[in-house]
Amino acid sequence: EIKLEVYDLIRSIRPLRSVCKHLKEGEVIGKTVSMYLDDVNDEIESTIEDIQHIRQMAVTLEAAHQRHREKSTNDTLFALGILSAIFLPLQLATGWYGMNFV
Repeated sequence: EIKLEVYDLIRSIRPLRSVCKHLKEGEVIGKTVSMYLDDVNDEIESTIEDIQHIRQMAVTLEAAHQRHREKSTNDTLFALGILSAIFLPLQLATGWYGMNFV
């Protein structure tokens, strides 16, 4: 879910590079605007790199959360297994001796 949001963000930012490139290639703008567009392009690149780092962090966080959930499930099943090992033989013994033999 988080990865999809990050991909959407990257997909919405990437076209800005081509817009800046297209505006810079046009000869209508001046030298100052061209330098400004270079700076904007550099900021777009650094933003895309930051978003890719965030995507990697989200993947790592998701994997850590999955491991935590698996460990919690394993601990719960271990406790249920211990309880079953204790109470099932007792239930068998009470069932056996609790029968009314005629």
